[in-house]
Amino acid sequence: MQFIPLKNDKSPNVKAVSPEFYQTTFDNLDNAGLILGEDVIVLDFDNDNINENIICDYIDANYPTLRIKTTKGKHYYYKMPTGYSFKRNTDIISTLGFQCDYLTGKNAYAVIKLNGETREMNKELNLDNLPELPLPFYPLYKAKKNLTGMLDGDARNNNLYKHLLLAKETYPEININEVANTI
Repeated sequence: MQFIPLKNDKSPNVKAVSPEFYQTTFDNLDNAGLILGEDVIVLDFDNDNINENIICDYIDANYPTLRIKTTKGKHYYYKMPTGYSFKRNTDIISTLGFQCDYLTGKNAYAVIKLNGETREMNKELNLDNLPELPLPFYPLYKAKKNLTGMLDGDARNNNLYKHLLLAKETYPEININEVANTI
């Protein structure tokens, strides 16, 4: 694993994120980012969903992985799925209809230490044996509507239908009934 020094505002403490500034430990850093690379993808939740705690409980119960608590939410670490190369993106709707940021890429990093405090983790920091990103969490880049918390009168049936159709068109291998039942 490799780390990069960060400023208090979470930006790199160097001009550019590049391998020449990477370190093999973060022990001597007050603020540190873990370099993710292209084989790791992080779901970044920042409390952008209604009842986000229910979504996180669902992930913890059904798709456990390395989880790191952040100042605004949680990070869930997964291995990039075979045959896919998702890009780093913010405020994207997942196949299950919730919104999150997707962190990944050659020079992408996730904050793991801030103001001298290592963030709370549910297990030892290790990227070697991460589970593959589950299909229900794949990004739907063309989806526009966060489905969390929709009620009668919010056009939820219409939005759900459009969402499921887009999910099936984007990922033909998905079990659309399972996705619909979960949503």
